[in-house]
Amino acid sequence: MADFHLWQRENLIKFAEEASLTLLKQADTIAELRMQLLRAQVKQELAEPVSPDTLPYANASPLNR
Repeated sequence: MADFHLWQRENLIKFAEEASLTLLKQADTIAELRMQLLRAQVKQELAEPVSPDTLPYANASPLNR
């Protein structure tokens, strides 16, 4: 662990600025990956067949619809 209290002010500021930029980039990456995951989950769910008992009129004869 770094002894930040021993660092010079300029070095602390530079470190904080670089760390902030890194965190922002990582937050953007995480958001993008979450969106990709959600899209993949929706795509997978839409590709799965629907059980007939979940469809309206699935058990009715064509004349009773």
